[in-house]
Amino acid sequence: MFILKGKCDIVTEYNNDIIKITKNQNDSYYVGKNVWHQCQNNYDEPCYILEVQFGEKCIEEDIERKNEY
Repeated sequence: MFILKGKCDIVTEYNNDIIKITKNQNDSYYVGKNVWHQCQNNYDEPCYILEVQFGEKCIEEDIERKNEY
């Protein structure tokens, strides 16, 4: 994913570890296969994100919604 404007916090969960990092405008972040992730805008300005999915099949049936973090 690419942060086009603003900044956001990215939360990932992998092997039961929760990682939260802040990314700013022009930063990128790679989310691996089967890694749950959530972007949060905890700031006053809007954040614009470009998320790119690639592979042989680009499907969204595996999306899992969580509100825990």
